[in-house]
Amino acid sequence: MPLTTKSNLWPSMLAGLLGLFLIFTFWSIKKAVSDVSAVTDRDYYSHGLRYEDSQIEQRAALSLGWQSRARLEGRLLLVELLDAGKQPVTGALAEFSVGGAGDIPAMNIPLAESSPGLYSAQLPEAFQGEIRASLQIHRQGAKLHKSLLLSL
Repeated sequence: MPLTTKSNLWPSMLAGLLGLFLIFTFWSIKKAVSDVSAVTDRDYYSHGLRYEDSQIEQRAALSLGWQSRARLEGRLLLVELLDAGKQPVTGALAEFSVGGAGDIPAMNIPLAESSPGLYSAQLPEAFQGEIRASLQIHRQGAKLHKSLLLSL
């Protein structure tokens, strides 16, 4: 009668599991070293610390019924800011921000109030093609934030 040995699968299963773990570990290290971060906000940490405050500011702007319309006239960016009664909102601080992509450097451009409720800024010649930007408007604890896509 031949002797049959019962083979134990646990060592080979354990070795296979360890091998998969090592392969995944090396893959994740390679991905972390070679891939570029998708974070484009250089001040992400300080913005995160102020997250609750900025949410309160945005809710305040919504409760005031602020409405903004942005348009381009050549290289002049015009932003009209109205309240719920369609009256111009004066005395606000407005800023146009570009994160820096491709040939366009990161920069913040303040908008000046040219007439009641109308804020404007001249865009630099370096801005060409499609530009993703953001517009922030602050006034007395209320803040309006809009994302813009400009085509120059």
